[in-house]
Amino acid sequence: MIKQKGQIMGAAAIASASLAITASNQARIKNQECQTLVNNFNNTKATTEQKQEYASCINTLYPKYSDFDIMLFKLLFVIALIGLIIGLYKAYKKPLSDFIDYTLFGTIGFFGLPFLTICICGIGVGIYWLFN
Repeated sequence: MIKQKGQIMGAAAIASASLAITASNQARIKNQECQTLVNNFNNTKATTEQKQEYASCINTLYPKYSDFDIMLFKLLFVIALIGLIIGLYKAYKKPLSDFIDYTLFGTIGFFGLPFLTICICGIGVGIYWLFN
């Protein structure tokens, strides 16, 4: 029974690795096809469908993030730094020999405060969506 379970788990791991390799190869092939299309694209002779495919390839090769995404990441990083400072300040009240505590509180603050902010905002957006 245990041997069969091990064989099944091994087969599942092999299948999972195979799927990951296939997905990676498909992404690499798509990037190569897009690079070829971008290099050989002629705007004057292209049909609308070819222009749409070209635009899709440009987005694949050079993804452009919106200004909102960039500002959101900057805001979350600032919140993370504030969490780091708060965590280190709370740990500062302890003796200096507890260096691990300083590091742990700072790390928890750095990762925890942005996560908490996202959760609270998500709940707020969910409540807003529910009642509108």
